[in-house]
Amino acid sequence: MIEWADSEDASAYTVYVYAENKTDRNLLYAWDLVSVNGFMIDPFWAVSVSAGKKACSEVTFYRSDLEANGITDISQIEFRLLVSDYDDWEADYLLEETYTYNP
Repeated sequence: MIEWADSEDASAYTVYVYAENKTDRNLLYAWDLVSVNGFMIDPFWAVSVSAGKKACSEVTFYRSDLEANGITDISQIEFRLLVSDYDDWEADYLLEETYTYNP
């Protein structure tokens, strides 16, 4: 879940993410097919969360990547959230769903 975003940093736009694992398995959360204002940008984000634990993490979009696509203000971030079993890399995704964040 996206908690909030920081657009004040001169070098990056940072999205703060909270993940909670209510299962008895270790999970890996990752973003894939990320677009900002319709332009594909890869922040390469993933976080592992142990069984029954919670995690706070940051997804960083570097200003240089945004500027290369002519983005000065972010109005929409779309991403596919992938959740998988951290201990079984060959297993199917437990969740594979697209979300849109409008800051």
